Amino acid sequence: MGPTGCGKTSLMNILAARVAGLKMADTELTGSIYINGHLRDDSTFRKLSAYVLQDDRLYPHLTVHETLLMSAHFYMSDDVTLDEKERLVTNVINELGLAKTRDTIIGDEKVRGVSGGERKRANIAVQLISDP
Repeated sequence: MGPTGCGKTSLMNILAARVAGLKMADTELTGSIYINGHLRDDSTFRKLSAYVLQDDRLYPHLTVHETLLMSAHFYMSDDVTLDEKERLVTNVINELGLAKTRDTIIGDEKVRGVSGGERKRANIAVQLISDP
């Protein structure tokens, strides 16, 4: 935690291997990141880890359930049946404590919807549906 502009998101991007060797006129990103005593391999690390971005890109007029079902249709193979997608969506909703908001729209700054914490959990749910 820290104040706005102190570099929290920058640090997360560096730790998540989302930033290559940053070089600007007066700034250079240097150093090494070790995991359990071993130098991190960025390409392998990106396949094994993920984090949800600060800014969500959810449709404000869809419900939590509709949002996750749309993600399931988008990320999962056409070989996966609708019942299997529904089952996965229901499981993720329950796991993340979103059952009470299942049929509530996501909302945004103009349209009231789920709370900020619930929106963040819905965003995490989208990532879980994609099976990173």
